[in-house]
Amino acid sequence: MGGNNAIPVLGKHKEVKTMYRKFIEDLKKFESLGVEVLDDGTRLIGKAPFIAPLARVHLLYAGIYDGEIDYLESQVGCKFPNSLRLFFQCFNGLMLFNCVSVYGLRKNNERSIDSTWQPFDFIFYNNEEKLPGLPNDMVVIGGYRWNGSKLCLNLKTEEVIFSSTDSYKELMKWSSLEEMLGSELNRLSNRHTKEGKNIPYRPTVPMGGKEELEKRLNKTKRKKPYWYDETIEFMKKNNYSIEGLLNL
Repeated sequence: MGGNNAIPVLGKHKEVKTMYRKFIEDLKKFESLGVEVLDDGTRLIGKAPFIAPLARVHLLYAGIYDGEIDYLESQVGCKFPNSLRLFFQCFNGLMLFNCVSVYGLRKNNERSIDSTWQPFDFIFYNNEEKLPGLPNDMVVIGGYRWNGSKLCLNLKTEEVIFSSTDSYKELMKWSSLEEMLGSELNRLSNRHTKEGKNIPYRPTVPMGGKEELEKRLNKTKRKKPYWYDETIEFMKKNNYSIEGLLNL
């Protein structure tokens, strides 16, 4: 394991450091929960034992080099805009609050602890599991654990689109990848405790989620997850319906 606490930025361009400096600084408040830096520079931020023994609140995978970004382009058959290349130079994907991910390049499938800390596969989600109906001028760059909804990047305008799960449908958008990350970090921070725990349990997608929330709250025959009783108690105490909970 590496012991260097410096933020890993492999990109040669000064733009990389300035574009995501505030985003990286905003994540530092979670380092009080523990931070581990792997040999490749990947940062595991904030232990989250309420999710799983080895889970982390945030994962920042160390940036990749130009040749590796070229390889991603060749595998998905398109030229990346400058903003996406700059992102990959800074981060080879990431995960925030164990809720939303930006995909990256999976480099190996070795059976070791460190090799398990890899991003979701950018190539896989743009080839084998490509979102039905995705326009030709877009790529899927990430998604949400809540219901599998996707984040797509318009290669021409560089806007990020929040899409439905089963097929491409624009539900909302951000003007850039940088804006999306800052906005989502801020929104999700307001839905989590300082320990990174989501209480009361509310949808972590930027909009919608009612049907999935109802489904989860109604699974009474299965073992109830850690958040169930706290959520029901909160709803009763505050006289919230599911709609009221969604609007918090």
